[in-house]
Amino acid sequence: MIAAAGMVLMTVAPSLAVFGSAAVLVGITSVAVQIVVPFAAHIAEEGQQGRVVGTVMSGLLIGILISRTVAGLVAQAASWRAVFGLGAVLSMGVAVLLWRELPKLAPSVRMTYPALLGSVLRLVREEPTLRMRMVYGGLVFASFSAFWTSAGFLLARTYGWNDAAIGAFALVGAAGAIAARFAGKIADRGHARVATGAFIGLAALSYLLIALGGHSIVALIVGVVLLDLGVQGTQIGNQSMIYRLRSDARSRLNNRVHDRLLRGRLDRQRTVRGGLLDGGWSAVCWLGAAFLVLGVLIWVVEMLVRRSKPAETTVENTEPVASATPAR
Repeated sequence: MIAAAGMVLMTVAPSLAVFGSAAVLVGITSVAVQIVVPFAAHIAEEGQQGRVVGTVMSGLLIGILISRTVAGLVAQAASWRAVFGLGAVLSMGVAVLLWRELPKLAPSVRMTYPALLGSVLRLVREEPTLRMRMVYGGLVFASFSAFWTSAGFLLARTYGWNDAAIGAFALVGAAGAIAARFAGKIADRGHARVATGAFIGLAALSYLLIALGGHSIVALIVGVVLLDLGVQGTQIGNQSMIYRLRSDARSRLNNRVHDRLLRGRLDRQRTVRGGLLDGGWSAVCWLGAAFLVLGVLIWVVEMLVRRSKPAETTVENTEPVASATPAR
């Protein structure tokens, strides 16, 4: 409701200062997704978390895509203020719906807010899987956002598209919603770790086509489909794995992953703007691909390390058993 109130203020803002202050308020309070996704994993049956999270994320991604398209159409037909007014109405409606429909659950952990923040850092120290998933999440979303931050400029400058057409272009990302459910099923079968490399690699390869998108809209569309498949598949694998670490700390685990995603987005925005001005579309593509290639390299190292550990463990475990066996 506070986020909705902030959007109302953005709609009627008489100055840039008021608009900026309202935007900060909306940004601080727009955290429903970070609550709903771990909540869905918490109430899901054991072994079904990946499928449930994938379903929720499919809805989230479809909403993101539709919102971009609708925002472009509304801005073209009315004005930018109408976009925020519509957002306020929808946010209030969703708030009422969630309040009525979500089950009430007692908190599994009770602690003060400072202790809660401290426990988040402790989770990062104690859970190597969480640290790795933070790295993967930050890299793929830095790449994903690098593209989407600059795509509007490309479509407007190179192809001469208006706001409505640019908004409609976001619909090609619907493949990400398909990938979300598919990746959830893979995770439930225990293949999320291996699938991570495949999804990041697919996203990296997508930039071969995205680079051609500076001259071919068809290549750009196909590249975006592959990019969204790879990025969203990676994110679902990330979430399904971290939610299995500690059932009483899913929201805090989710907090660290999304914090890494936010940092990736902020760093990317500064870098991409410079790339657009200095190096053009090719610079953006090199930047986006570099994040993903680094992710693939890290994944390869992780898999090699994991393959070496079981062999060592097997030797260590079999020796005591052999020595304890009585001689015949």
